[in-house]
Amino acid sequence: MSGDVILGIHSNVRKGQIDPETGKPYGFDAGHAWISVTRDGKTTTHGLWPDGHPSVENNGSGSDIRTGKEDNDTPAASRYYRLTPEQATRLDGLLKANETWGYTHNCSSWARDTVEAVTGVRLNADDPGVLWTETPRQLGDSIHRLEEKDR
Repeated sequence: MSGDVILGIHSNVRKGQIDPETGKPYGFDAGHAWISVTRDGKTTTHGLWPDGHPSVENNGSGSDIRTGKEDNDTPAASRYYRLTPEQATRLDGLLKANETWGYTHNCSSWARDTVEAVTGVRLNADDPGVLWTETPRQLGDSIHRLEEKDR
């Protein structure tokens, strides 16, 4: 259907997932979370990245929302939402916002908060093992559980 917009939320790790390098479960600081937006069959990815990360260019006071960094990433968990025209407009506005990455506003909390602001659905990214800081592993676990229950 023309005009379809699909919002996806993704994490490349989840709780209990084994790190192939160490043979142990991934720690709280592992992984990344992001969103995808598919419009009429073309998908773009968006994630929150700090300027100090070696994979991104420091853009000073510009937004830390980066587009396309996750194009080749493989998620461990994904969930998708078909958007109404009003929700798609809301998403477009959020993607233009000047967001700043921080320890309490990281890739996981940004992806979760964006999905909630657009759809009204709140996913759990709060990791109690890290003083309730949001983590990709907790978000991935939350997505995985929801998908097992209701795809």
